[in-house]
Amino acid sequence: MFPEFLCIGAQRAGTSWLHKNLSRHPQIWMPPIKEIHYFDERERYNSLKGFERLAYVYHRQQKRWQEVIKHKGDGKKFNLSEIELKKFLWKTNYLLNLRNDQWYESLFAMGAGKKIGEVTPEYSILNEDSVAHVHQLMPDAKIIFMMRNPIQRAWSHAVKKMVRDRGRKIESVSEAEFINHFDNSKSRLKSNYLRTIKTWKKYYSEKQFALAFYEEVTDCPQELLTRIFNFLEVEVSPKYIKKAARKTKTSANPGYIPSNLAHHLAGMYYEDIEQLNKHFGGYTSTWLKDANQLLSKSF
Repeated sequence: MFPEFLCIGAQRAGTSWLHKNLSRHPQIWMPPIKEIHYFDERERYNSLKGFERLAYVYHRQQKRWQEVIKHKGDGKKFNLSEIELKKFLWKTNYLLNLRNDQWYESLFAMGAGKKIGEVTPEYSILNEDSVAHVHQLMPDAKIIFMMRNPIQRAWSHAVKKMVRDRGRKIESVSEAEFINHFDNSKSRLKSNYLRTIKTWKKYYSEKQFALAFYEEVTDCPQELLTRIFNFLEVEVSPKYIKKAARKTKTSANPGYIPSNLAHHLAGMYYEDIEQLNKHFGGYTSTWLKDANQLLSKSF
């Protein structure tokens, strides 16, 4: 069986928060590992040839082993209970078996009888052929897409990739390094929300699509979860949403981005934010206001 819903991103836009809260609902089943990365890895593999394919497979397999080793589950000691054995077998399948559509489908067998979902933010940048393949496998799936101010998203992503993941101090990363990361085509694509929405809506109808904003995670998390539970058609009860903790505001916002870098990002994403504001208003109007303030300053 394939997932009945996918959260496709955006990266650094509250998807981990959503995954955690969806996993708590007794009528929803999520894989033991948050991000499966099946469709984006399939797309990347198909774009390579010869030795590049072998190198990519080796690299991704290393990453998967790291994810499994890092994953701590529910914090309980391992035992041979039926649930723990199933999780062990799931991880064995995840790590060792040949990756194809049948393998992907097999990852969700444990969720039989529940609403099955998957969260992989990298799916937001799939090309049209890959989205068409997703639709071929699961035409009735529901799609959740979370958006964050592109300036903040790009900064948060850069800090994670260049500072936290590499064990560096933020002061050791030069302005030029940050700008090179911002200007990377993949980073740009991850903040191109209208492109994501347009691509996915070629295959999934309006009623199959739910949009959310990062600010909702901070401002009104319980209301956001209620809306998503209704969208997924699972029981909406205070006992399932009362633990929805607000995501703490971090240093990954424009006020903490070094001035020159904030100005660079504002210029980079200004037209995108303008278009988003025309489509959505609301939170995006605040994004536009922030961008205007940043660009009004001279550095």
